Amino acid sequence: AVGKTLISCSDVEYVTLTPPSGLTCGDYMQAFISYAGGYLVDPNATSGCQFCSSRTTDELLGKYFNIQYAHRWRNFGLLLVYTAFNTAAIYVFTYVFRIRSGNPMGAHRRRLSRLQTRKPSSHDSLGVHVNE
Repeated sequence: AVGKTLISCSDVEYVTLTPPSGLTCGDYMQAFISYAGGYLVDPNATSGCQFCSSRTTDELLGKYFNIQYAHRWRNFGLLLVYTAFNTAAIYVFTYVFRIRSGNPMGAHRRRLSRLQTRKPSSHDSLGVHVNE
């Protein structure tokens, strides 16, 4: 699909440069292209060199987005795990918050409200007997 495919830049994507006199575009840019990648439209030109920074989709995606063709199956597996987790989370949260008696904290709130509304006994005062 996308991996290992040659690309061609549009006219607005080319960088135009002029090599020093006596050198062709290919001679002038050879070391840079072997290090950074890319291609020249006409390596034999002596002026108006048009340079594109990426030659293949692998160069482009690796350089700008850190996406490597060698990691395609790992990335596909991560996509499947991400999708499965989110699908499961939808069903779990729907069950917890909509189907199962509304609020998961409801039982704790009911218990707290009962403790706050009951009359304190004589044994609730840290071991000190309180006369009523």
